[in-house]
Amino acid sequence: MRTHQGSVRSDNQDRVLMARWQDGGQTAWVLAVADGIGGGREGAAAAASALSVFIADLLELSDVSLPTQLERASLRANQTVYERWRGKEGSTLSAVGVRGEQRAWVNVGDSRIYGIDAHGDVSQLTQDDSLPLGRGLVQFIGIGQGLVPHIGVISPTNQLALITTDGVHQYVDPLLPALARTARRNNSALVDRMVHLALWCGGEDNATTAIGVLDSSQDGSQAACDVWTPGQRHRLVLGSLGAPKATTSVSGSRKPTKPRRATSKQGNTPAVSRSKSEPGKVVSTTTSHPVSDSGVPPNDPRSHPDKRPDLLVTLEPVTLGQDSPSSTQSD
Repeated sequence: MRTHQGSVRSDNQDRVLMARWQDGGQTAWVLAVADGIGGGREGAAAAASALSVFIADLLELSDVSLPTQLERASLRANQTVYERWRGKEGSTLSAVGVRGEQRAWVNVGDSRIYGIDAHGDVSQLTQDDSLPLGRGLVQFIGIGQGLVPHIGVISPTNQLALITTDGVHQYVDPLLPALARTARRNNSALVDRMVHLALWCGGEDNATTAIGVLDSSQDGSQAACDVWTPGQRHRLVLGSLGAPKATTSVSGSRKPTKPRRATSKQGNTPAVSRSKSEPGKVVSTTTSHPVSDSGVPPNDPRSHPDKRPDLLVTLEPVTLGQDSPSSTQSD
């Protein structure tokens, strides 16, 4: 995954991550991009909120199909962002998910998802939620009631999934087939070249792109969800179940490494006329729950069998330039 503020914008409102975990005994992962929009200064915060709620919802145990799971999570993200900003801020959302043998995508807004087959042939899987002449978005995460996420199943012929914000594909879309073929499955080189081309063409918007290998061969942990963002690795550890009177927390800390610039995007605003700006902040919150009379903490799956326990989140910096497992170079 790669992201850049661009040459014109004062900040980066794109957010991108890859998460991997175990769901019902199967390895699951999702690659997601959100492009913040809004006339105020909180487009990036809206994008970060959208991804946070989206991932949190996917972590709930579910026996529904992957497409339904992605749709539900996007609707939950929309409702949460709307409740906070009442339609004044929002973001796009483009995500690809793999769970066992299932492969699907969800899209809202004008970020795009492409499929790439073994020969390097590229096909656009999504359609933009854009008004004519780029005058705004028809819908976005945070619009509130009436959102209809676009959902699709990914063909087995596609081996890679590529997500771009409009700060990238507005420049490189015509060149994408040639870029994919000449990269020779060097996925890091592909995303690097796409972002560099966007900058060479003026870099008028934030530029973000991410690529994932569409398989579930990588092991995920039943005790944790590993999350990768540009320049960092985070581990979301599921709350421990055995400790007496244990409490659980959701917390975050970021060590002073030199992380790659966090991505965010600014671009066309919704039909309600918005622009995009301001990076979001890593917010640290803590919650604790008393133990019930039965001795079972409220977060224990035995008391809520349809949900995972609350999460203890620790953030672990990674070496700069390290990609997520799903986007590493392949021969």
